[in-house]
Amino acid sequence: MKRGDHGQRGWPTLYDPPYVVSKIALCALTRIQQREFDQDSRKDIVVNSVHPGYIQTDMTSSDAPLTAEEGAVAPIWLALLPKDVEEPRGGYVWLKKQIVDWIHGPMPDCPSVTILNEMLGY
Repeated sequence: MKRGDHGQRGWPTLYDPPYVVSKIALCALTRIQQREFDQDSRKDIVVNSVHPGYIQTDMTSSDAPLTAEEGAVAPIWLALLPKDVEEPRGGYVWLKKQIVDWIHGPMPDCPSVTILNEMLGY
C-alpha cells in the first residue's frame, strides 16, 4: 500500500483495499477455527462469519440502502441456531441467510465479490 503498487501485485485497488483484505482474512480464520472446534469433544461450538449487507450507519454516512433491522436478519439467525446444528459450521453467511461457498459457488452479487473474482482471475 505504501509503495502504491499493490494493484500490480494482485491486491484489490477499488474501495478500501485494507478493509477488503481484512474481510477475506476473517472468512479464512472462521473456517480454520471451525475445523479446530470440529476436533473438540464439545460439538456445540460453532463459528461462522456474516455479512449483514451495506447498512445505514454513521460510518456509511447513511448512504447505504439497508436499515439496521434489515442488516440484523442474518446475525440474529446465526445467534439463534439450534444446538448440534450441522450447517452452517465455519460458514460465511450472506445478508439474507444465504450460506456462501467461496470455493464452489454460487457467489453473491456484490461489488466486493466482483473485485475478489477479478483479483483471482475468475
